[in-house]
Amino acid sequence: MHLDLDWGRPWHGEYGLLLSFYAPRTRTVYLTRFRKACQAIHPRLFGSILQRLDHVLMPYEPLFTAYDARMVREHLNFGEDWYGELADDYQEQTGQDPDELQEAELLAWAREHGRLTPDEVYEQLPQELYDGGMFTEYLLGQLMTPACDALPGIGTLRETLLVLSALPAEFHAEREWFHTHRHFGHVTVIAAEKPEGDGFDPTHEAWMEYDEIYEGVDFEQHPTEDLRSFWISSAQESESVLLYLDCLRLAQQAVRKLWAAIEDRALAAPA
Repeated sequence: MHLDLDWGRPWHGEYGLLLSFYAPRTRTVYLTRFRKACQAIHPRLFGSILQRLDHVLMPYEPLFTAYDARMVREHLNFGEDWYGELADDYQEQTGQDPDELQEAELLAWAREHGRLTPDEVYEQLPQELYDGGMFTEYLLGQLMTPACDALPGIGTLRETLLVLSALPAEFHAEREWFHTHRHFGHVTVIAAEKPEGDGFDPTHEAWMEYDEIYEGVDFEQHPTEDLRSFWISSAQESESVLLYLDCLRLAQQAVRKLWAAIEDRALAAPA
């Protein structure tokens, strides 16, 4: 765990100590076999599980899912003026007025000329990888029933979800990197489309491209998103930090046990 300390005084506040916690390292977890097992039960089961884990782990051990990969692709490839620039290129190369085209026709022209389009990004990183949609609550309920008893690692998964669901809501915070452009910090990258060593997984590839732009996590050189920050100027605020540290320990222990039970290496067929 990386910890930053600062001393000062907030606006109209008392002098105190600012504690900012950061995840200790980045790792990639390959879940292609687990995803396949989930799909055999329901096509949205994997996304439902990742949606819940992503939400509850944000202040403790943040995930980089296919949703984040989508946001990275949009951030890196499609700026605010992308569509207008595409229309200008079309007019310059064809001599025709782009206003006479439907959006789908202009995007088809872009693909024909080897340009990446938002639709292609969504095809590479489908919603089923990170979101259960309208089925989420139903499928998470099914996890606790015999309908999912055959799912690999189901005992550990159930235990993990119970541990995480008991953590206090007061520490939850949404990730804000795509609003502030601060570096994610260290994350657990969820690769569920390509097994390790079998080409590039789109989510892992998006993370590598993003991280390379920032030249890695560097707390001194780049603003980095923290897991949680606390301003301490009283004994009561100190107690909140101690509670957070206890929750941090429980969450990290639970989810690392889960990865060990469901990652591809754990589910590999015996020789």
